[in-house]
Amino acid sequence: PEPIATADREAWIAGTQRRAATVFERLPARIKGAAPALRDDISALLSARSRLNLAIAGSAAFDSGTKIRIHGDLHLARYLVTEGDLLIVDPGSGDEFLPPVERRRKASPLRDLARMLRSLEAAATFALRDIAGDRTENTDRFERELALWNMRAAEAFLAGYEFGVQQTILDVGEGPLFRARVEALALHDAVDALAIALAESSTSLSFYVRYLMRRIPA
Repeated sequence: PEPIATADREAWIAGTQRRAATVFERLPARIKGAAPALRDDISALLSARSRLNLAIAGSAAFDSGTKIRIHGDLHLARYLVTEGDLLIVDPGSGDEFLPPVERRRKASPLRDLARMLRSLEAAATFALRDIAGDRTENTDRFERELALWNMRAAEAFLAGYEFGVQQTILDVGEGPLFRARVEALALHDAVDALAIALAESSTSLSFYVRYLMRRIPA
C-alpha cells in the first residue's frame, strides 16, 4: 500500500479526460441509424459535455487515501454464491481491455466498488430488457422491483465495505465523505465503460450512455 500522491491524482484524471474525449469523438457516428430513444440519449450526453469535463477535473475521488493492487474488473459474473460461502471465480487477469502494465499499477480500491455498482445496475437493466420480451409479463411491476433490488443491493455492498475497512489502511472516511468519493469514482468508471462499449460496438450502448448521464452532477 502507498499513499495516493498528487501525481497519481493528476494522471488518473488526465486518463479519464482522454477517454471522455474519445467518447465524444465517436458518439456522433452512432446517432445515424440508431433507435429514437438511443438518439435522444446520445444527444443529451453530447449536450452535457461541459458538465462532464468539469466533474472529471474537479473529482474528489482521488483526494486522499491509499493505492493498492486492485482487481480491476470486479463484477457479479466473478462471484459464485454457494449455500454457505461466497467465492470469487476469476483467472486473476483483471481488466483485459487494458495492457498488462496498466493492470499491474496500483490504484484506489474504490475503483472496484465503482465497478460493482455498475454491475448491479447492469444486472437489473438487462433483466428488465429480457422480461420486456415476454408479452405475458407486467414490465411496470418488474421495473419497480428491479429498481428496488438495485438500490438495496448497492446500499448493502457499500455499507459492508465502509464498515469492513474502518480504522484500516483502506479507510477513506465515513458517511457522506465515503459516499462522495465512491460517487466521484463511479463517474470515472462510467466514462471508461462507455469508451469500451464504443470501441467494441456494443449492442447495449444505451445502458452505458444512460448510466454515465446519471453520474454527471447537475
